[in-house]
Amino acid sequence: MSLRLFITSILASIVLPAASGAMAQVTMSQHQAQPRPFWGTMTGEVTFVMSSECSTQPVQTVSTNEGRVSHLGNSTLTTAHCASSDGTQAIDGHAIFTGANGADINATYTAHTVAASAQVIVQEGELTIIGGTGRFQHAAGRVPFTVYISPVSPPTLEAKWPVRFVFAGTISY
Repeated sequence: MSLRLFITSILASIVLPAASGAMAQVTMSQHQAQPRPFWGTMTGEVTFVMSSECSTQPVQTVSTNEGRVSHLGNSTLTTAHCASSDGTQAIDGHAIFTGANGADINATYTAHTVAASAQVIVQEGELTIIGGTGRFQHAAGRVPFTVYISPVSPPTLEAKWPVRFVFAGTISY
């Protein structure tokens, strides 16, 4: 083998893998920054708990839900928020989506009532994704949602109201 061929083959064996690794890293980071669809439907129940977290009401609205969410599969959703003094707005809301594998997506939210009757309360709002665990550690996104609540009793500490969340937006991670 000539000296020139020998040097060329050594340089190729060093430079090409390094260059392809750098390209793969750039491609991976570009892929992660892209917004992806985030959607799902969850059903569960709303309860009311005594809380010092809320300045406008003595109780906090809490929900526990199950369903299927993109990027997490079968999941649970827990929410907690304060209500405005007239009860028509959800304020200071916090939500945690937990996938079957234990990964979490954390969000804050607000919502407002768009329709209310004795049979159903409809609220619309927006989740702001603020991180999570594992691959969602630096997640971000905005997810509009609609929630349907069936007020089957007065809002007492013993009340358990059926609820259904429907949401569709984007997440980047």
